[in-house]
Amino acid sequence: MNNNKLIIGLSLTILILIAFNLINVFLPEKFLIIHTDDFGLSDSHNRATIEAMREGLVTSASLMVPCPKRDEAIDLWKENRDLDIGIHLTFTSEWENYKWGGVAESHLISSILDKNGKMYPDCASFLENADISEIEIEIRAQIEYVLNSGLRPSHLDAHMSCLFRGSSDLIFLYVKLAQEYNILPMLTKENFKKISNEKYLKYLDIDKIGLIDNLFIASESKFDKLGMARHYEELLNGIGKGFNVLLIHTSYEDDEMWSITGTQPYWGTKWRADDFKYFTSLEVYKSIYKNDINLINWKVYKKVKSLKI
Repeated sequence: MNNNKLIIGLSLTILILIAFNLINVFLPEKFLIIHTDDFGLSDSHNRATIEAMREGLVTSASLMVPCPKRDEAIDLWKENRDLDIGIHLTFTSEWENYKWGGVAESHLISSILDKNGKMYPDCASFLENADISEIEIEIRAQIEYVLNSGLRPSHLDAHMSCLFRGSSDLIFLYVKLAQEYNILPMLTKENFKKISNEKYLKYLDIDKIGLIDNLFIASESKFDKLGMARHYEELLNGIGKGFNVLLIHTSYEDDEMWSITGTQPYWGTKWRADDFKYFTSLEVYKSIYKNDINLINWKVYKKVKSLKI
């Protein structure tokens, strides 16, 4: 009898432990992708991006395929194939003295180029002039440039969010092409609402969309009032449960970057160098640990999402 009680007691203990572990597994957790944009913009950006991923806590990056230093970035990507790198679909050329055109032949995408054959400097000008059929040509060209180099991007996203600021048809095109090439498209749940009807969904596989709960990025006011380190510390203190993405930009503070960004106070050289310094510092490790944040990349995202937590 005593042996039976002991067995029953042990069985209950084991069941409780199993139940406790299952609760821990399936309750929503704080997942965060720390993602750096603009890989390919410059040699400085390229080298700093790899260092931030190797030596810091940056877990993802994406390549601007139209940019002048894309091939150097691709070479670095090939040397670091285990890193999580996607494509930063680019339709603007925002720096005054540093311009680029498209990847596709210019006569095929004339509506997305200005009179000098370069991309427009902002999303509003791009969206006002662009023909959606030519946007498709350029998206395909950017994706295929990477695929033809022998690399496989982890995901797609959009430079300056231009593709997400347009019509529902444009967002649908972005997702549809991503799924055609079997690449995960990042999309906030807010932007997903724009295509969450039968007109679009019958052509899409929802399980193959990189839906995220919250997208964070520094602002000009935070840069002025707090500085980057304090801003990011406060942001990490407030990270909630679900899938979160924090967008940053990592480069060195060097002559190359100053020549590109000039004296532009926002999104410029100091901003990007401060991002690099913080996300390779001991302080970011402390904040991640203190706030019990699970750092992931897009490859892990797909595995975690498959658990249906």
